[in-house]
Amino acid sequence: MEGIGAITVTKLHGAYNIPISAGVTRQKLDRFSYAVCFAASGKCIYRCKGKEYVSDPEHAIIIPNNSSYTMECVESGLFPLINFDAIAGPDLDDFLEIPIDNLNDYLSSFSKLKEQLFFKRGHSHLTAMTIMYEILTRLYHASISREEKKNYNIIKPAIQYLEEHYSDPNLTNSVLAEQAFISDVYFRKIFKQKFGISPKQFIQMHRVEKAKELLRDEKLSVSSIAEAVGYSSVYHFSRSFKKLTGYSPSEYAALYSDNM
Repeated sequence: MEGIGAITVTKLHGAYNIPISAGVTRQKLDRFSYAVCFAASGKCIYRCKGKEYVSDPEHAIIIPNNSSYTMECVESGLFPLINFDAIAGPDLDDFLEIPIDNLNDYLSSFSKLKEQLFFKRGHSHLTAMTIMYEILTRLYHASISREEKKNYNIIKPAIQYLEEHYSDPNLTNSVLAEQAFISDVYFRKIFKQKFGISPKQFIQMHRVEKAKELLRDEKLSVSSIAEAVGYSSVYHFSRSFKKLTGYSPSEYAALYSDNM
Protein backbone atom coordinates (compact mmCIF):
# COMPACT_ATOMS: atom_id res chain seq x y z
CA MET A 1 0.00 0.00 0.00
CA GLU A 2 3.00 2.36 -0.11
CA GLY A 3 1.77 3.47 -3.54
CA ILE A 4 -0.95 5.63 -1.99
CA GLY A 5 1.61 7.49 0.07
CA ALA A 6 3.80 8.05 -2.99
CA ILE A 7 1.09 9.53 -5.23
CA THR A 8 1.83 12.89 -6.83
CA VAL A 9 -1.45 14.42 -7.99
CA THR A 10 -0.93 16.41 -11.20
CA LYS A 11 -4.51 17.42 -12.03
CA LEU A 12 -7.99 17.31 -10.50
CA HIS A 13 -10.67 16.69 -13.12
CA GLY A 14 -13.68 16.94 -10.85
CA ALA A 15 -15.66 15.67 -7.87
CA TYR A 16 -19.12 14.24 -8.47
CA ASN A 17 -21.98 12.77 -6.44
CA ILE A 18 -23.26 9.93 -8.62
CA PRO A 19 -26.64 8.32 -7.84
CA ILE A 20 -26.84 4.72 -9.05
CA SER A 21 -29.83 2.39 -8.86
CA ALA A 22 -29.70 -1.29 -7.98
CA GLY A 23 -29.34 -3.49 -11.03
CA VAL A 24 -27.41 -0.96 -13.11
CA THR A 25 -24.26 -2.33 -14.73
CA ARG A 26 -21.60 -0.38 -16.56
CA GLN A 27 -18.49 -1.29 -18.50
CA LYS A 28 -15.43 0.90 -18.75
CA LEU A 29 -12.57 0.48 -21.20
CA ASP A 30 -9.18 2.18 -20.76
CA ARG A 31 -10.26 4.63 -18.07
CA PHE A 32 -8.87 8.13 -18.74
CA SER A 33 -7.81 8.93 -15.15
CA TYR A 34 -7.42 7.67 -11.62
CA ALA A 35 -10.43 7.84 -9.33
CA VAL A 36 -11.23 7.69 -5.64
CA CYS A 37 -14.72 6.31 -5.02
CA PHE A 38 -16.76 6.41 -1.82
CA ALA A 39 -20.28 5.24 -1.02
CA ALA A 40 -22.40 7.64 1.01
CA SER A 41 -24.99 4.85 0.78
CA GLY A 42 -25.56 1.75 -1.30
CA LYS A 43 -23.17 -0.84 -2.65
CA CYS A 44 -21.37 -1.40 -5.94
CA ILE A 45 -19.12 -4.24 -7.03
CA TYR A 46 -16.25 -3.60 -9.43
CA ARG A 47 -14.78 -6.51 -11.38
CA CYS A 48 -11.34 -6.31 -12.95
CA LYS A 49 -8.87 -9.02 -14.00
CA GLY A 50 -10.91 -11.76 -12.34
CA LYS A 51 -11.13 -9.99 -8.95
CA GLU A 52 -13.98 -8.21 -7.19
CA TYR A 53 -13.78 -4.95 -5.24
CA VAL A 54 -16.57 -3.62 -3.04
CA SER A 55 -17.57 0.03 -2.76
CA ASP A 56 -19.88 0.61 0.21
CA PRO A 57 -19.94 2.90 3.29
CA GLU A 58 -17.19 0.80 4.88
CA HIS A 59 -14.87 0.58 1.86
CA ALA A 60 -13.27 3.14 -0.44
CA ILE A 61 -11.98 2.22 -3.88
CA ILE A 62 -9.05 3.62 -5.85
CA ILE A 63 -9.36 2.92 -9.57
CA PRO A 64 -6.19 3.05 -11.69
CA ASN A 65 -6.02 4.93 -14.96
CA ASN A 66 -6.07 2.96 -18.22
CA SER A 67 -8.01 0.20 -16.46
CA SER A 68 -10.89 -1.76 -17.99
CA TYR A 69 -13.60 -3.12 -15.71
CA THR A 70 -17.28 -3.65 -15.08
CA MET A 71 -19.36 -2.11 -12.30
CA GLU A 72 -22.57 -3.58 -10.90
CA CYS A 73 -24.78 -1.73 -8.42
CA VAL A 74 -26.32 -4.25 -6.02
CA GLU A 75 -27.83 -1.68 -3.66
CA SER A 76 -29.07 1.75 -4.71
CA GLY A 77 -27.13 4.67 -3.29
CA LEU A 78 -25.07 7.80 -3.73
CA PHE A 79 -21.44 7.39 -4.75
CA PRO A 80 -19.04 10.36 -4.44
CA LEU A 81 -16.18 10.12 -6.96
CA ILE A 82 -13.02 12.16 -7.59
CA ASN A 83 -11.24 11.95 -10.95
CA PHE A 84 -7.58 12.92 -10.99
CA ASP A 85 -4.31 12.50 -12.87
CA ALA A 86 -1.24 11.42 -10.94
CA ILE A 87 2.25 10.04 -11.03
CA ALA A 88 2.03 6.74 -9.16
CA GLY A 89 3.99 3.56 -8.63
CA PRO A 90 3.17 -0.05 -9.56
CA ASP A 91 1.04 -0.49 -6.42
CA LEU A 92 -1.62 1.54 -8.21
CA ASP A 93 -1.66 -0.50 -11.38
CA ASP A 94 -4.55 -2.45 -9.87
CA PHE A 95 -7.69 -1.55 -7.96
CA LEU A 96 -7.31 -0.89 -4.25
CA GLU A 97 -10.13 -1.63 -1.81
CA ILE A 98 -9.55 0.14 1.51
CA PRO A 99 -11.62 -0.42 4.68
CA ILE A 100 -12.46 2.94 6.21
CA ASP A 101 -13.82 4.31 9.48
CA ASN A 102 -15.48 7.68 9.99
CA LEU A 103 -17.09 7.88 6.55
CA ASN A 104 -18.54 11.29 7.44
CA ASP A 105 -15.01 12.74 7.68
CA TYR A 106 -14.31 11.64 4.11
CA LEU A 107 -17.67 12.94 2.89
CA SER A 108 -17.03 16.30 4.57
CA SER A 109 -13.64 16.59 2.82
CA PHE A 110 -15.25 15.53 -0.46
CA SER A 111 -17.88 18.29 -0.17
CA LYS A 112 -15.17 20.91 0.49
CA LEU A 113 -13.16 19.66 -2.49
CA LYS A 114 -16.23 19.72 -4.73
CA GLU A 115 -16.96 23.30 -3.70
CA GLN A 116 -13.40 24.46 -4.44
CA LEU A 117 -13.41 22.83 -7.86
CA PHE A 118 -16.80 24.33 -8.70
CA PHE A 119 -16.14 27.95 -7.78
CA LYS A 120 -12.49 28.14 -8.94
CA ARG A 121 -11.76 31.36 -7.07
CA GLY A 122 -8.30 32.75 -6.34
CA HIS A 123 -6.38 30.13 -4.40
CA SER A 124 -9.12 27.46 -4.81
CA HIS A 125 -6.78 25.23 -6.82
CA LEU A 126 -4.23 25.13 -4.00
CA THR A 127 -6.99 24.57 -1.45
CA ALA A 128 -8.45 21.75 -3.56
CA MET A 129 -5.03 20.09 -3.85
CA THR A 130 -4.56 20.36 -0.09
CA ILE A 131 -7.91 18.70 0.53
CA MET A 132 -7.13 15.97 -2.00
CA TYR A 133 -3.84 15.16 -0.28
CA GLU A 134 -5.63 15.09 3.07
CA ILE A 135 -8.03 12.48 1.67
CA LEU A 136 -5.20 10.40 0.22
CA THR A 137 -3.19 10.64 3.45
CA ARG A 138 -6.17 9.40 5.45
CA LEU A 139 -6.64 6.51 3.00
CA TYR A 140 -2.94 5.71 3.22
CA HIS A 141 -3.06 5.38 7.00
CA ALA A 142 -6.23 3.29 6.75
CA SER A 143 -4.50 0.95 4.28
CA ILE A 144 -1.42 0.63 6.51
CA SER A 145 -3.60 -0.25 9.51
CA ARG A 146 -5.27 -2.93 7.43
CA GLU A 147 -1.95 -4.40 6.32
CA GLU A 148 -0.58 -4.38 9.87
CA LYS A 149 -3.64 -6.25 11.13
CA LYS A 150 -3.41 -8.75 8.29
CA ASN A 151 0.31 -9.32 8.88
CA TYR A 152 -0.15 -9.70 12.63
CA ASN A 153 -2.85 -12.33 12.06
CA ILE A 154 -0.39 -14.23 9.87
CA ILE A 155 2.30 -14.39 12.55
CA LYS A 156 -0.03 -14.55 15.58
CA PRO A 157 0.39 -18.37 15.96
CA ALA A 158 4.17 -17.87 16.04
CA ILE A 159 3.89 -15.15 18.71
CA GLN A 160 1.70 -17.40 20.85
CA TYR A 161 4.19 -20.23 20.41
CA LEU A 162 7.04 -17.91 21.42
CA GLU A 163 5.19 -16.88 24.58
CA GLU A 164 4.75 -20.51 25.57
CA HIS A 165 8.20 -21.81 24.54
CA TYR A 166 10.54 -18.85 25.12
CA SER A 167 12.56 -21.01 27.53
CA ASP A 168 13.37 -23.57 24.83
CA PRO A 169 17.05 -23.03 23.93
CA ASN A 170 16.33 -24.48 20.48
CA LEU A 171 13.74 -21.80 19.66
CA THR A 172 14.69 -20.34 16.26
CA ASN A 173 13.21 -18.32 13.42
CA SER A 174 12.63 -21.54 11.51
CA VAL A 175 10.65 -23.06 14.36
CA LEU A 176 8.53 -19.93 14.69
CA ALA A 177 8.00 -19.59 10.94
CA GLU A 178 6.72 -23.16 10.84
CA GLN A 179 4.00 -22.22 13.33
CA ALA A 180 2.74 -19.58 10.90
CA PHE A 181 3.23 -21.85 7.83
CA ILE A 182 5.41 -19.28 6.08
CA SER A 183 9.06 -19.09 5.04
CA ASP A 184 11.82 -17.85 7.36
CA VAL A 185 12.43 -14.83 5.14
CA TYR A 186 8.76 -13.80 5.01
CA PHE A 187 8.41 -14.36 8.77
CA ARG A 188 11.38 -12.11 9.56
CA LYS A 189 10.05 -9.43 7.20
CA ILE A 190 6.55 -9.33 8.69
CA PHE A 191 7.86 -9.61 12.25
CA LYS A 192 10.20 -6.65 11.85
CA GLN A 193 7.46 -4.57 10.21
CA LYS A 194 5.21 -5.25 13.20
CA PHE A 195 7.65 -4.95 16.10
CA GLY A 196 10.53 -2.92 14.68
CA ILE A 197 13.12 -5.52 15.74
CA SER A 198 14.18 -8.97 14.56
CA PRO A 199 12.64 -12.15 16.04
CA LYS A 200 16.00 -12.96 17.64
CA GLN A 201 16.11 -9.58 19.40
CA PHE A 202 12.49 -10.02 20.50
CA ILE A 203 13.27 -13.45 22.01
CA GLN A 204 16.27 -12.01 23.87
CA MET A 205 14.17 -9.15 25.25
CA HIS A 206 11.40 -11.54 26.30
CA ARG A 207 13.87 -13.84 28.05
CA VAL A 208 15.53 -10.94 29.86
CA GLU A 209 12.14 -9.63 31.04
CA LYS A 210 11.31 -13.07 32.44
CA ALA A 211 14.75 -13.25 34.05
CA LYS A 212 14.16 -9.87 35.72
CA GLU A 213 10.96 -11.25 37.24
CA LEU A 214 12.82 -14.30 38.58
CA LEU A 215 15.66 -12.18 39.96
CA ARG A 216 13.12 -10.06 41.83
CA ASP A 217 10.82 -12.81 43.04
CA GLU A 218 12.85 -15.98 43.39
CA LYS A 219 15.88 -17.01 45.45
CA LEU A 220 17.53 -18.75 42.53
CA SER A 221 21.11 -18.78 41.33
CA VAL A 222 22.05 -16.92 38.17
CA SER A 223 22.81 -20.21 36.42
CA SER A 224 19.37 -21.60 37.35
CA ILE A 225 17.64 -18.49 36.05
CA ALA A 226 19.69 -18.59 32.85
CA GLU A 227 18.53 -22.15 32.23
CA ALA A 228 14.93 -21.32 33.18
CA VAL A 229 14.66 -18.62 30.51
CA GLY A 230 16.30 -20.57 27.71
CA TYR A 231 20.04 -19.92 27.90
CA SER A 232 22.37 -22.90 27.82
CA SER A 233 25.31 -20.64 28.71
CA VAL A 234 25.49 -18.40 31.79
CA TYR A 235 28.02 -16.26 29.93
CA HIS A 236 25.63 -15.56 27.02
CA PHE A 237 22.77 -14.94 29.46
CA SER A 238 24.80 -12.43 31.49
CA ARG A 239 26.01 -10.74 28.33
CA SER A 240 22.47 -10.36 26.93
CA PHE A 241 21.11 -9.23 30.28
CA LYS A 242 23.71 -6.49 30.70
CA LYS A 243 23.33 -5.35 27.11
CA LEU A 244 19.60 -4.79 27.59
CA THR A 245 19.50 -3.55 31.18
CA GLY A 246 22.90 -2.02 31.82
CA TYR A 247 23.40 -4.36 34.81
CA SER A 248 24.72 -7.84 35.27
CA PRO A 249 22.14 -10.29 36.69
CA SER A 250 23.85 -10.18 40.09
CA GLU A 251 23.95 -6.38 40.08
CA TYR A 252 20.29 -6.22 39.15
CA ALA A 253 19.31 -8.64 41.95
CA ALA A 254 21.34 -6.65 44.45
CA LEU A 255 19.88 -3.36 43.25
CA TYR A 256 16.35 -4.64 43.61
CA SER A 257 17.15 -6.11 47.03
CA ASP A 258 18.57 -2.77 48.22
CA ASN A 259 15.36 -1.03 47.19
CA MET A 260 13.11 -3.39 49.12
